[in-house]
Amino acid sequence: MIENTTKFIDLSVGLKWDDMRAPASTINPIGPVAPPSVDTEDGGLLFGKGEAVAIWFQIPHGWKEGTALYPHLHWTKVSAGTGLPNWRYRYKIAAPGETFGAVSAWISGSEGLTNNDVVGKHAIWAFPPLDMTGRTLSTMLGIRLERTNDVNDTYSGDAKLLEFDIHYQIDAPGSKLPFEK
Repeated sequence: MIENTTKFIDLSVGLKWDDMRAPASTINPIGPVAPPSVDTEDGGLLFGKGEAVAIWFQIPHGWKEGTALYPHLHWTKVSAGTGLPNWRYRYKIAAPGETFGAVSAWISGSEGLTNNDVVGKHAIWAFPPLDMTGRTLSTMLGIRLERTNDVNDTYSGDAKLLEFDIHYQIDAPGSKLPFEK
């Protein structure tokens, strides 16, 4: 007999969390700065200093409208060495029917989970919450993620991006209508 292991989210108990995920293998390298190279062994993106990518997210239908988003990235060192890469991003955003405005200022982050200078150790780089007041589901969020090439980047080797993702609160398994709760 095969046991049914399907689990349902009980939203009556309060808010839950989920991820909007962008694994490294789904991110598009961009110019005019150099794009990262791809680790042909596992698909991670190998960022040297000054390299950037573009990432797009559609805000999910289960997201609790108006609540903040919590962007962060998962990365690892690929060679021995002290110091840290320095990651930053900027974004543009528009709900369905809106016009995309100007790109935001650069947003810096910091170590959320340290790598302790260990090659291959899964580390996290956390960014401040992104205010989503007044936003709705199906909003499109475009991210330009960059490893800086400045004094704040103190690691000389490549930093492997495993995934950029965003934690968000959910209050429903989806929406009743295609573009509104």
